[in-house]
Amino acid sequence: MFEDTEIIVVKGDKTIYRNIGLCSLLLTLQFVAQLLLRPQGSLFGQLIFVASLAVSWMYNSYLSSLDKENVQADILMEHVLHKPSMKKYVFGTRTTMAVFIVLVLNPADPIKALRDIIPNDIKVWKMWREMVGERIENREKLGRDSLMSMIDCDFDTLAEDERKLMGDLLQDSETGYGAYLQQCGSVLNV
Repeated sequence: MFEDTEIIVVKGDKTIYRNIGLCSLLLTLQFVAQLLLRPQGSLFGQLIFVASLAVSWMYNSYLSSLDKENVQADILMEHVLHKPSMKKYVFGTRTTMAVFIVLVLNPADPIKALRDIIPNDIKVWKMWREMVGERIENREKLGRDSLMSMIDCDFDTLAEDERKLMGDLLQDSETGYGAYLQQCGSVLNV
C-alpha cells in the first residue's frame, strides 16, 4: 500500500489471507439463503426472517457506534492473521526505502519493482534502476563503488546536476543495502 510518506509491505503465507475471502463468501451465501430459502408463507419463516434482520441491525449498529477501523484491524490481526509480527523502519529517503523493500521482497523482476515504487522516468533514474535492479537480481553487493563501476562511459554523458543526483542515488542504494544487511542478516554475493 502506498501513502505519501509510507509504504506498507505485507509478507506471509497466502493461505492465511484466503480466510478473508472465505468469510466474505460465507456472508454472501448467508444473505442469498435468507432471501431465497426461507419459507415465505409460514409464520415461523417470517419470524425467523425478521429476527435475522433484527440481529443484523443490532450488530451493525454496535459496529457503527465504535471506531470501526480499530475493531476491524483488531479482528484482522488477531483472528485472521493470527497476531503477525510487525516491524517499522524509517529511512531518510524514498530511494533508500525502495532498495530495502526490493531486497526484502526479492521479486522476480527487481527493476519493475523499483519502477513501481519510484516511477520517475528521467535518464538518471532509469540508469539507476537498471544498475541496482540488475545487481539485486544477480544477488550482488550494492556498494557505491561497485555500482559506480557499472556506470563507466554513461557517467561521462551526464550533466553536472545529473552526476550529483546519480551520486546521491548510489549513496542511498548503499544505505538501503546496509540497512537490509543489518535488519535481515542476509548477505548477497560479493
